[in-house]
Amino acid sequence: MDYLNSLQCKTEPFVTPSGTEIFLSQANRDSIEKLSHYVLLGAGLNLVIGTDGSGKTTLLNELSRKFSADKKSVVLLMHDPRFSNLQDFLITLTSAYKTIKPPSDVDDETFQKAFNAFFLKLCQQGKKTILLLIDNGHNLPDFCLQALQSFYDYHPDCRRFLQTVIGGAPSIKGKIDTYKMLSSRIVFTAVLKPFSFTDTRKFIRFHLEQAAADPAAPPRLFSIPAQWAIFRLTKGHPKAIIDLCHLVALTLVIENRGKAGWFMALRCAKLLMPRRAKKLQLIRTVSLSGLVVIMMLGLWSEQSKTLKLPKLSRLPKAPVAKKVQQQPKSEATEAAKIVE
Repeated sequence: MDYLNSLQCKTEPFVTPSGTEIFLSQANRDSIEKLSHYVLLGAGLNLVIGTDGSGKTTLLNELSRKFSADKKSVVLLMHDPRFSNLQDFLITLTSAYKTIKPPSDVDDETFQKAFNAFFLKLCQQGKKTILLLIDNGHNLPDFCLQALQSFYDYHPDCRRFLQTVIGGAPSIKGKIDTYKMLSSRIVFTAVLKPFSFTDTRKFIRFHLEQAAADPAAPPRLFSIPAQWAIFRLTKGHPKAIIDLCHLVALTLVIENRGKAGWFMALRCAKLLMPRRAKKLQLIRTVSLSGLVVIMMLGLWSEQSKTLKLPKLSRLPKAPVAKKVQQQPKSEATEAAKIVE
């Protein structure tokens, strides 16, 4: 049977989000709204910080999609900013307006000064804002950060014409902090956090709804225990959720099963993330063992109440003989006389 038909889907349900239809948690939506607000205000420099697979690329793609429709903006999206030299970086920025080829005998300092004046002039003439989106910013060479600092310090209008959003691992913040003037220009820092269990369930359901052959009845491929296992195993990171769900869906088709449970999710996780799977299995074993012990203690307590020993009845006390009180001799003699 066909793979997609087995899943009741028309397209692959679990792929890295791309295009216009992407899932955004409420926290990510709030971050996009704030970033968009600061870009429109002409704030200058903003950061998006998150661990690998936390959704930085998705957020930057959404910003690119949003501002590409704005005729007053020109979007430059860099997914791999590993430039070999300063001139390549500055030429890439200039490509928003025109392609230039600098003389080979120009040093970096001279080229930087010429770029600052030339790029500002292009922005003023075009009356457009350049939105520079840099993904994997932790790979950005130091000379690129120095170039941004030089341009922002060149003229007050530079901050308004060049809006920069750098997304990267947490180390990017410390890297930028070494350039005090550039660090002082950071207006907003969005820190992306992993999904909650509720967001994880919505994320899985979103992908199934987007890929379903019948949108009115999306397939239910994961039980609630399976979704909980996926959440715990991936720690709520979107990319890890996608990878694990894809493997579980493939396993469902291979084993000709309709719904994945806890054990299938754990079994698939052993292939992708063996350490986390082993840890979760250990936690589950310990939890179940503790539950069994508690139940046994409770049962023993109930039985101990019903199996009480019968009370021993007390034996009746032997009657104590009353002592006859002897009367004094004189009284006894008088009594005898009276009787006679």
